[in-house]
Amino acid sequence: MGITVSVAALAVAMGATAWATQQPVGLAMFVGLVAAVAGLVFTLLLAVWTYGYYTLRYELDADGVTITWLFYQERLPYRSIDAVYGGQRLTEMLRVQGITWPGYYVGRGRARNLGVLRVFASTLERPGLTLLLTELGGYALSPDDAFRGVLVERLQAARAEPARIVGRQSARPRLLSRALADPWLLAGVLASLALLLVMLGYIMDRYEALPELLALRLDPLGEPEVVRPRFELFHLPSVGATALLVDVLLGIWVYQWEPLAARLLWTAPVLVQGVLAIAVVRTIG
Repeated sequence: MGITVSVAALAVAMGATAWATQQPVGLAMFVGLVAAVAGLVFTLLLAVWTYGYYTLRYELDADGVTITWLFYQERLPYRSIDAVYGGQRLTEMLRVQGITWPGYYVGRGRARNLGVLRVFASTLERPGLTLLLTELGGYALSPDDAFRGVLVERLQAARAEPARIVGRQSARPRLLSRALADPWLLAGVLASLALLLVMLGYIMDRYEALPELLALRLDPLGEPEVVRPRFELFHLPSVGATALLVDVLLGIWVYQWEPLAARLLWTAPVLVQGVLAIAVVRTIG
C-alpha cells in the first residue's frame, strides 16, 4: 500500500511539474511549482515511512532483545526487562500517536493500567501484541508465537544465572536518525523553503511587467553598468535552493561530530534566502 501511494504521489508531483512548465511565467506557473514541491516532499515522506515498514524487526541474542526500525535501533538487555505480558493485559485497544497505517504502527500509546508504551508493531489487536515492561518504560511489540516463546525462555534463563555485567538498556539512534530528529533541521528547512517560495512568487508575479533587459548594477552617475536578460532573475532562487540543499546535507554529515555546527549550517540558508530576496526586490524595484 505504501509503495502504491508513494508512486501515485510522485505521479501527481510530476504531472504538476509538467503542467507548470507549459504555463507562462506568472501565478499559474507558481501554483503548479508549489504543488510539485509539496508532492515531492509528500512522496519522500511516504517513501521513508514505507522503507521503515520493511526495516521493522526484533532480534534475540545471548544478552538481550534488539528493536530496529528505520534508522533507529534500541537494545533491551534481558536483565532490564521486569515483565512480559500478552496483549490481553491491556484493558482497551491502544491508540498510537505516530505512524498508524494498516499493519504498521510506530509511536507512543497509553494504557490505563500500564502507562505509556512505545509501539513497534504490525497490529494493535490485543492477541497479537507482546508487552515488555522495563526499567525505563514499556514496549508493545508484535512478534510471532515462536519468538515470544524463545524470549520467555531466555528471560527465565537470564534470571537463573548469576548476575554478570552486560550492556545497559540503551536507545541507540543511528547517526542519520539523530540528525533527522533534531528540530533545528525541520525549522531551518521550512523557514528557508518559505522564503524561497515567497521570492520565487514575487519574481513570477512581476515578471511580465518587467523590461526584457534589467540593469543589475549602476555606476556612480546612475547609468547601467551591468545589463542582463530578465530571465536571469531566476538564477537567484536557484542559488538559494542550491545553498539549502548543500547546507542540509553537509549539516547531517557534520552532526555526528559537532551538533552545534550542524545547526548553524541548517540556519545559514535562511540568511542566504533573506539576502537573495533583498537583491530581488532591489533589482525589480
